[in-house]
Amino acid sequence: AGFAQDSSASGGWESGGTFKGQHDTQRNLKLVHVFPRMTRTGEEAVVATETAGAAHKRLASTAWADFIEEVTPWTKSRTSRHKAEALLPYLEEAVEDLQVIDRKLRAGGQIGEAQ
Repeated sequence: AGFAQDSSASGGWESGGTFKGQHDTQRNLKLVHVFPRMTRTGEEAVVATETAGAAHKRLASTAWADFIEEVTPWTKSRTSRHKAEALLPYLEEAVEDLQVIDRKLRAGGQIGEAQ
């Protein structure tokens, strides 16, 4: 059926097209949870068509709670882990840029051209 096994799959968008198996030992039942592929509509569709660069920039400037809510599922899903790995170099570069700005400000220097 084209579904990938993902033991950390949940009800989020990133789990679409996956399945996971569980064993209910109290009832001695084996369960298979299937997460179908879904199509986003409306406002959610805008996020789905967002380029990787735009998503990285948005995530780098978002509130911490929103960042954690969006990125944490990526780190737990084999099928979405590549998103987190692609985000990391962008965040590392942003940290370096902010450290340069911080050093200039602490030294009393100018961080950009006067306008």
